[in-house]
Amino acid sequence: PAGWSHDALAFAVEHSILSGYGDGQLHPTDSATRAQMATMLTVMVGAVDGQKKAVITPADLSAFQDLANGWYTPYVPEAGKRPLHFLGDGATMAQTNESEGFAMETKITREQAFTVIGRAFGLRDGSASDFAGYEDASRVSAYAAGCVGALVRAGYVQGDTRNRLNPQATITREEL
Repeated sequence: PAGWSHDALAFAVEHSILSGYGDGQLHPTDSATRAQMATMLTVMVGAVDGQKKAVITPADLSAFQDLANGWYTPYVPEAGKRPLHFLGDGATMAQTNESEGFAMETKITREQAFTVIGRAFGLRDGSASDFAGYEDASRVSAYAAGCVGALVRAGYVQGDTRNRLNPQATITREEL
């Protein structure tokens, strides 16, 4: 990518936070999945190194029935631990008749990603007033308001050219 995300993507690749697909491409404008988010965040905070080796003792995720042995398996147990608190998505799994799950291949929304980032880095003390100036402020879910507000206030999250946060939209790999 040669646009606004070039430097951040180069940093992420250099530090094994982000890797490409088997076709040698990063696919930066693809929507990010929960597995990709968990992997990026886990590597970024140093819980797992770039060679998929745990730096700290993994969490017990036996309650998550959908954690098959996938490419993300070395990273996900760390994402469930404190301070990341990357939790399973019970609503998604209920639709597939599973009681609990991580919903690894589900696309992650912007507000979900902001909430995970806010939890991981202790940015939870925001409020709806921090993002009230955005046209779609009312679309931010109540559970996400503290983290979204804190990230907006700190300048980490910005709206689009139409002054929208797009909290229910999926987040792309380059945005993440």
